[in-house]
Amino acid sequence: MRDAAVLAPGEGADRRLLAWVVRHEDARAQPQAEFLAELREQLRRALPDYMLPQATMELAQLPLTGNGKLDAKALPLPETDAGGRGEYIAPRDGIETAIAEVWAAVLKLPASGISADADFFAIGGQSLLAMQLARRLAAEFGCELRTGDVFAAPTLLQQAERIRCGEIGRERFVSLQTQGLLGDDFPAAPEWLAAQSTDARPRANPRDAADAAILLTGATGFIGRFLLRRLLDSTPAKVFCLVRGGSEAEAAQRLRTTMQRWRLWRPEDESRIVVCPGDLASPSLGLSARHRARIGAEVGTVFHNGTSMNHLEHYASAKPANVDGVRALLRLAMQGRAKTFQYVSTLGVFSRATPRPAHARIDEHASIENERHPQAEGYAASKWVAERLVMLAGRRGLPCGIFRLGLVAGDCDEGRFDEKQGLHRLMLSALAMKAGYFDDGAGVALLPVDYVAKAIVALAQAHPHGVFHLASARPVAVERLFRAHATAFGEPMELLAHAQWLRRVAEFREAGVCLPILPLVQEAIDGAALPKKNGAPESRDCDLQFDSSDTEAALAALGLAAPTLDDATLAIYWRGLRKWS
Repeated sequence: MRDAAVLAPGEGADRRLLAWVVRHEDARAQPQAEFLAELREQLRRALPDYMLPQATMELAQLPLTGNGKLDAKALPLPETDAGGRGEYIAPRDGIETAIAEVWAAVLKLPASGISADADFFAIGGQSLLAMQLARRLAAEFGCELRTGDVFAAPTLLQQAERIRCGEIGRERFVSLQTQGLLGDDFPAAPEWLAAQSTDARPRANPRDAADAAILLTGATGFIGRFLLRRLLDSTPAKVFCLVRGGSEAEAAQRLRTTMQRWRLWRPEDESRIVVCPGDLASPSLGLSARHRARIGAEVGTVFHNGTSMNHLEHYASAKPANVDGVRALLRLAMQGRAKTFQYVSTLGVFSRATPRPAHARIDEHASIENERHPQAEGYAASKWVAERLVMLAGRRGLPCGIFRLGLVAGDCDEGRFDEKQGLHRLMLSALAMKAGYFDDGAGVALLPVDYVAKAIVALAQAHPHGVFHLASARPVAVERLFRAHATAFGEPMELLAHAQWLRRVAEFREAGVCLPILPLVQEAIDGAALPKKNGAPESRDCDLQFDSSDTEAALAALGLAAPTLDDATLAIYWRGLRKWS
């Protein structure tokens, strides 16, 4: 693109985020529809959902005022394409007509132009609007409808069929027995694995270990960029990075730009990084034959950190990247030279929907086999299924490590964060409202991202196989986090009761301001679900008790005790929020 403008015209609840773009002359050969579709997909991968434009229009040039500034009043209003995959299909009955009218109200589109085969997310829908749609459809048809149902059935026809059949709101669970299988065509154990099949436990083959390279996925993500920095700093290895991009140059530029933005790039890194264009959700990871051959021949350790993380998406949406991608990586790990496989998972593989004794503590040896994961909770369910695949590969002799992460905060030095994670959304929202809240004393268990990266690399080097829980044993009171705002800036933040704080978030929403925290508390605000125990984002596991004793002992032996998040560190997080936003 040569130029772009993004504005939010309208008032109150009618405000929409709109974008206008201008292409370089040498890029205009691509059909406009194809260009805009690719642009939206790139934005979806790079931005938090609430920051995605609902509609985008291409212009020959942006209108300017006489002094060369953007003339916002002269911008034409973009029209969202409300059609389907081809020719317009009119609603066939009252149910489809009623759904189209609800879509029109939510998306601010004419109902007459919404095709029955249209996809809600392809014509401007996103997570916040999906929540609105679920509420309005539930009221329209008198049924229990959740946001996950919209993700599971994104087209108008699918939603109508579910309502007709009474399938909306019915809880369905993912089957580990059918989903968590490597498959009959999974490659047989290579010679280096077969040779150690008589060992009681899998072990890494030391052959040529000194010159073995590393494969890292998810290097442009929050944890991934710190993992990449740690691998480059603590090992002499060449690091292959699987990065999305249309070409090797584009993928390399994306990685470099990300690392530079977060001040994690050094000029000498260029010679040690091999960027491999690919995508976890694509068949065979989207890798070229050349890169597959190099990874098979040169890589000795796979750090699989990449993931599709959207806590609102359905299992079917998360499966291509989070399950099929793991299966493809495990296949790759069985090829060529000896490898170990290190998988970054989540404590969310243990579900709150699973019956268990009161006050049961979940340690590193707890089985995941009998967990119950609703299909509507796609992220956690897909990580659970993927972890089962890694365990099965381990039983076949592939040395595998599993790192289950709890809540991860910014780094201790500069407070660098992740725009998509709950803690950042919470702090940014509190900053906008100038208000935080009191919790019930449970607090949030946070570990700094730089410490998490160090711990993963150190444990993987010392223990090539095993399961580890990386979660803080010393929760931070949420109100302490808000009080640290005064430590950072000398300005105390108003503290409210949690219910009152949620009402204030709702007031901002009614005024047309969708705060970053809204997708995580919308259901609590609307009464569709009870508020979380302490209101903290992503604290889905707050009522589960985890035991990380074995992991803590292993880290202590390596001289890596978890840092204490004192008020000075929390103040760094607030200063980092302003610095890096």
